[in-house]
Amino acid sequence: MSDPKMQVRARVRHEPDRSYAVLVEGPDGEVEVGRTGRTADLWALAHAGAARLFGESLGADDLTLHVPQPPYGHDGQWGRMNK
Repeated sequence: MSDPKMQVRARVRHEPDRSYAVLVEGPDGEVEVGRTGRTADLWALAHAGAARLFGESLGADDLTLHVPQPPYGHDGQWGRMNK
């Protein structure tokens, strides 16, 4: 039988300065692998970070990236709540 495929999970954390932190679940728990201000860079950061953590080449199907909705607003724009 062949070895089961490894499935790596990553997530994005919205930072107060409006940047994004990419975290990958590694062998020793969740590890921050990079930060960016561009959503276009999220997948590349997660993929490169997972490859560094696990020391092997991962295919596109081997990585799941969860990008949550920003904490404010519904259209991807951050907003400010006034009291």
